[in-house]
Amino acid sequence: MTDSSKTSQKNNIILIILDTHRYDRLGCYGYPRGTSPNLDTFASKATLFENAISPAQWTIPSHASMFTGLPPSVHHTTQANSVLDDRFKTLAEILSCVGYNTIGYCNNPLVGLIHNNLKRGFQEFYNYSGTAPNVPQDFPNSSIYPFQRVWEHMLSLFRKFIDPIQNKFATDPKLLAAATHPFFVPLWSRFVNFKGHTARSIKDVTRFVEGKAIQTETEPYLLFLNLMETHLPFKPPQEYVAKFAPKARKNPTARKFMRLFNNQAMQWLIPLKRPFTELEAQTISELYDAEVAYQDHLLGKLFEQLDRPEIKDNTMVIIAADHGEMLGEHQFMGHGFGVYSELVQVPLMIRMPKQQTGRRVSNPVLTTNLFHTILDAAGIAEVANDENIQAEIQQNSLVADFVNEHDRMEPAPANVISEAYAPNDALLMMERSEPELIEHFHTRETHRAIYSKSAKLYDIDGVCAQLLNLSDQEHAKDEKLQAALSGQLVEFLQACEDHLPDDWQSPTLDLSDPFIEQRLRDLGYMA
Repeated sequence: MTDSSKTSQKNNIILIILDTHRYDRLGCYGYPRGTSPNLDTFASKATLFENAISPAQWTIPSHASMFTGLPPSVHHTTQANSVLDDRFKTLAEILSCVGYNTIGYCNNPLVGLIHNNLKRGFQEFYNYSGTAPNVPQDFPNSSIYPFQRVWEHMLSLFRKFIDPIQNKFATDPKLLAAATHPFFVPLWSRFVNFKGHTARSIKDVTRFVEGKAIQTETEPYLLFLNLMETHLPFKPPQEYVAKFAPKARKNPTARKFMRLFNNQAMQWLIPLKRPFTELEAQTISELYDAEVAYQDHLLGKLFEQLDRPEIKDNTMVIIAADHGEMLGEHQFMGHGFGVYSELVQVPLMIRMPKQQTGRRVSNPVLTTNLFHTILDAAGIAEVANDENIQAEIQQNSLVADFVNEHDRMEPAPANVISEAYAPNDALLMMERSEPELIEHFHTRETHRAIYSKSAKLYDIDGVCAQLLNLSDQEHAKDEKLQAALSGQLVEFLQACEDHLPDDWQSPTLDLSDPFIEQRLRDLGYMA
């Protein structure tokens, strides 16, 4: 790549990830409950992808794919203790090399807190989760507030002490299992900022964007924002509970169920021993809606700034989810296992600079291709010396002819495949407490689904295959269609294997640090 002065495109890029957000709970996707007026308004002037698919069913592999443009079977960042290999360059790394300011605001500890290399390339990265969040300070000038630097230094020292411990809890299966005990869940979900601070992070991003808008000369920026409001535990403000989940407020049985379930973190990770009752399912579903509506409300102020002409005219805004959420369907809760539509079909909307009219795309697309789309919008393909890089970006980008037709979008032609590697920590919990669920729900297997215009081929347990969501019922008996999709899965896996270096070994976090273990013993967490 050439230096930044030769970059032909200088568009700002904002990537907003609505963590754990189902597509089917938004009005712009047909949901009738009025949960998302701000997102619906944004979508009306953007390009909405009706069948956007996440490459994975949970946070770490899906973010790794969005940041590298690679499927999980290539980057292998699929477990809590996985580390993204240095040979796979990230969006932030590439853009920072061509003159972009790269900045992240993250509420998810699996992206912002643990040391898995997902933050690599960000020049600034604010983390709102953990015992000592690293967030922008509100102090004005240090000459007016002389204790600012002292305070920041103290926080820095505390983070050096506490971060390795938090990292250990997030990546060590035994400690994670201990932390899921109902006694501890309320403590870490609240006092360790498990879901970050949605309102504060949106306020900080709004202030950043507003400040950039009034600057006459500024370098282009990539801004990444991850929001966690729709993740368990569900505890939205009471006004949203009253509007969207009245039973959770008025019905004693529903209220007791939700209070207990919010503390049963293990049930967020493994299959349910029994299906939810009708009341339980309704309570869970409606409280999820309340969280969706609250987060949408908080996004309103940010969207007001994004609609200012000085921002809208030179900023590409992408709103997507990393994955969805099971709310009791198929006897699953959370997002640990499988490639069900509730998990891997996600909201995706893109508003390009100066775009005035909305558009909808029905063809299946992968959120993995946001990597290529962002590089395309930044003009990387034009300045890349490598013709292979140019071709890869142009082939996989969701933007077509970006310079001349700002509202023309085309889906990438590549296979739309989602993969669900079984999370090892959840499997270990099941082996200790509910081993009978493992075989019944095929949880040891790696599941895959391939989407085409007419059908989805779902690999049930690594052996059997089933055609779902067919536009024509006659296709259900079409062995040729099933064989063709199965063949595409085989080709995909072979291509993934060919992409890996000859000396490939999946890197993982080193959990054997004696210094960290001694800290945990001092705190009473290890014998």
